[in-house]
Amino acid sequence: MTKGKNSSIQALRGIGFLLVFLYHAEVIPAGGIMGVELFFVMSGFLLSIIHPDQEIPLRLKDCAEYSVKKMRKLYLLHLLMAFCALPFLVYRFWGKSHAIASIVLRTMANVLLIQAWIPVDDVKYSLNNLSWFLSCMLFLYFIFPFVKARMRKINDERTVLTRMAAMCVLISAISIVLWYVCACRCGDINLFKMLTYNFPAFRALDFILGCYLGKFVSMHPFSIEKYKATVLEILALILVAAIALIDWNGMFDVKYWVGCNILPILPAVCIIILFYQRKGIISDSLGKGIMKSLGDISGQTYLIHEIVLIYLGYALNYALKNINSTWITVIRTLLGFAITMMLAKAWNYVGKRLEKQHE
Repeated sequence: MTKGKNSSIQALRGIGFLLVFLYHAEVIPAGGIMGVELFFVMSGFLLSIIHPDQEIPLRLKDCAEYSVKKMRKLYLLHLLMAFCALPFLVYRFWGKSHAIASIVLRTMANVLLIQAWIPVDDVKYSLNNLSWFLSCMLFLYFIFPFVKARMRKINDERTVLTRMAAMCVLISAISIVLWYVCACRCGDINLFKMLTYNFPAFRALDFILGCYLGKFVSMHPFSIEKYKATVLEILALILVAAIALIDWNGMFDVKYWVGCNILPILPAVCIIILFYQRKGIISDSLGKGIMKSLGDISGQTYLIHEIVLIYLGYALNYALKNINSTWITVIRTLLGFAITMMLAKAWNYVGKRLEKQHE
């Protein structure tokens, strides 16, 4: 049995993308971390909810085929965006020793979607910077059949809640250990960030938490009055906004703690549950509006937007040399969003036409 898409959850995907977009457009000082957290937890949640009875063999070959099949929808777009980013990679290495080898190796890492496993910034972010997310998702889709098989054995809500709490504790514990080893002992904050923010094995913890969240929601239907649900939605959105916008400072450079999931876990879980239930005014309204439409193409816009912003940045800085940088940011943001939406919708349209031809 496969359930249809929940329009409010699609709207939440739209909100997640908007946070990432505004962060990359340099409109807000933070927010990408919260958006990415939402995407990973929501990915596990949706797979658990949408395909509750789907049985996937646990042979490695079948898991690999399942992963590739799930990735197929965005893979061609990923290759196209990598091609658009290739001139920047060539420019970066041209004239340096071993330039061709460096370019080829980084290109192949992106084509094979293994770049997120390589803890080196100029490999992980070598073409389309955001393709590391697909590299993570390829692995998460691969492990999903195993996670699902474990969850199928659970029949009571208390066990599910215990597993969810254990995942939260595990995420926090691993984060603290890695912070101590990488940042405090070795003085390498970048390594800490790579091993928590971008690394597929660590992001699997968020994904698995989302899977158990989906299991819990399917076992425990919530009943709540509209005004109470609305108040909770407002509080959850305020919490998301606070984590996204606060400029973290202090002795431990806390923004990297955000990146390793300690702070965003609670608001991500709360807002996913509230929007999935669609009992409040906010989730119901957003599920009918532009955010829902944005969420429907969030995968495409996520892959496209940063390449668009980079090209626009170069073009506007060249064409509008005498204009204040603030106005250039505003123009780049508005134009970048419009172009990203148009390209994503065009790609989505072409993809649907091709699917119909193959049927």
